[in-house]
Amino acid sequence: MEKVTFSQEAAIEETDVLVVGGGTAGLASAISSARKGMKTTLVENSGNLGGMATIGLVGPFMTCFSSDGKDQIVKGIFDEVVRKMEKKGGAIHPANIPASSPYSSFHQIGHDHVTPFDPNVFKLVAFELCQEVGVNLKLYSRFLGTTAASSNGITGIQEAFIANKSGIQAIRAKRYIDCTGDGDVAAQSGVPMEKGRDMDKKMQPSSLFFRIGNVDSQKLITFVRKSFPVGKDEDGFLEIIKKGRIEMNYSVPHDRIGFYQTVRWDEWLINHTRMLGVDGTNVGDLTRAHMEGQRQVFEALEFMQRFIPGCENAEIIEVADQVGVRESRRIQGEYVLKVEDVYNCVPFDDCVVAAGFPVDIHDPAGSFGLFEPPRGHHYEIPYRCLLPLKVDNLLVAGRCVSATHEALGAIRVMPFCFGMGEAAGTAAALSLQDGVIPKKVDTKKLQKILVEQGAYIPRISQ
Repeated sequence: MEKVTFSQEAAIEETDVLVVGGGTAGLASAISSARKGMKTTLVENSGNLGGMATIGLVGPFMTCFSSDGKDQIVKGIFDEVVRKMEKKGGAIHPANIPASSPYSSFHQIGHDHVTPFDPNVFKLVAFELCQEVGVNLKLYSRFLGTTAASSNGITGIQEAFIANKSGIQAIRAKRYIDCTGDGDVAAQSGVPMEKGRDMDKKMQPSSLFFRIGNVDSQKLITFVRKSFPVGKDEDGFLEIIKKGRIEMNYSVPHDRIGFYQTVRWDEWLINHTRMLGVDGTNVGDLTRAHMEGQRQVFEALEFMQRFIPGCENAEIIEVADQVGVRESRRIQGEYVLKVEDVYNCVPFDDCVVAAGFPVDIHDPAGSFGLFEPPRGHHYEIPYRCLLPLKVDNLLVAGRCVSATHEALGAIRVMPFCFGMGEAAGTAAALSLQDGVIPKKVDTKKLQKILVEQGAYIPRISQ
C-alpha cells in the first residue's frame, strides 16, 4: 500500500491529568482526579459520557456485590452515580434487586444485585458530576497518537494529539490515563500489548444491544417462570430458538437470549445478537459487525414476535449506536491478573478493586462458553494491573488492563471499570502530589484515600 506523510502544527494545551475515553472507567478517573485538585481534561470520541452504558446500551450494571450476594463491595463513585440516577427515577439500587428477577434476565448464578438504569439519565448525571468538579470536557474528539520523551531514566508521553471539528490539537499532561477500552493510548505509546486467548488469539464475540417496548411483561414473566424453573433449566430459550431455526430459518448465531427488564415496566434490554471474528481495533471488522448487528436486531424482533409469549406486539425503541466489544487489546503491566487469581480469590497487598462477578467468557467460536463463579467471597484487582510496562507517566483503567484472556472475562464488567477508573484517577493525582511516578505511589496511602472516598478495600474498609 502506498503511504504518504501528513504533518500539521498543533497548538499545545497543558493540563495536569489527561483522561482519554469517557466511558465508566474514564468518567471515574476524571472525577477522582479533579476532586484531588488536579486540572483534568477528559477526551471522548462521542457526544456523551458513559461509553457502553450509554451509547452501547449495555445494561444493567452487573453485580457490585460479593459472590455470595451478601455484601456490596464496589462503592465509591459507582455507588454515587447509581444513587444520583435513583433520585431522578433513572435507576434501581442493586441492594433491592435479587437474583432470578426480570431485571437480571431471570438468572440466578452471578446475577444477584444487578443495577437497572436509564442510559439517558446516566448521561445527565455524568455531565453534572464533571461540571461540579471542573473537568475540562472535550467531546466529539478522537485520539490520534502521542509523542514520547526520556529523561533521567524515565520514559513518558510528552503530548497526546486529538482531532475534532476545530482541527488537530496537542495536549501536554503530567499524567495520562488510558480508558479507551482498546488500549489506544498505550498501544500508540509503545506499551507491549496482548490480544485474545493464548491458543489462537481469537477474542470474544461482539454484540449490538437493543431495547424493545410494548411488551406484555406479565405474560412474558409468567411464561419464563413456568417454562424455565430456576436451577432446573439453565438453557432458557434454547428449545424455542431451535424451533425458530426450523420454522423461519432463524440465523442469529446465539442460542440464548438475555431479557433484562428496564426501569420501565414494558421495556426490555435485549442481549442476543452475536458477531464472531471481530477485532475491535480493526475498522473493517467494526463496520462489518455493526451492519450485521443491525440486521440481526430486526431478525431477532421478528423471531420474538412469533415465538415468545408477551412479545407479540413488541417494537424496537432503540438500537445501540456502538458495537459492544467484549475484548480487544490488553496491556502488559507490572502484574498480569490470572484466572487462578480470580477463582482462588488471591489477596493482593496493592488491591484497589474487589469483585464478585463470575468468569464470563463468550466463546470466540460461538458456543455457550464459560460462566464460572469464584470460590470465595471476592477476588481482587491489584494496582499493578493498571501500570503498563515501558511508559512511566501512563495509567490504564477498564477492560484493557493487564490480565489474561480468561481473567478479563471476569473483570471487564462496568462496576469494576468504575472502580479501576477511580483508583487510576486518584493514583495519578497522588503521584503528582507526592512527586513520584505512578508505579512508585505508596499503595497503602492510595488505599486509605480510596476508602476515605467511599470505596471498599478488603482488610482496610470497616
